[in-house]
Amino acid sequence: MSSSSAVKSDFEIEYFEKYFGDIKNVKKLVEDCPRCGFKLFFLHNSDFSHLVIKETASCSHCDYGQRKVLHHIN
Repeated sequence: MSSSSAVKSDFEIEYFEKYFGDIKNVKKLVEDCPRCGFKLFFLHNSDFSHLVIKETASCSHCDYGQRKVLHHIN
């Protein structure tokens, strides 16, 4: 396995500082595909033993791939 494919399987840790602007801009950053602008399809897997939610977002319209985000549960 190459190092680039290993990096793609890793999850990014969610941080709210990357969201800025008004509500319309923030919704666009979260919900829309950065490549084509269509709505992303989200899957969420809860891991309560580690207090995290693993979110995977993909676009069914283009070949954007997957955005993987790890959310902390407080």
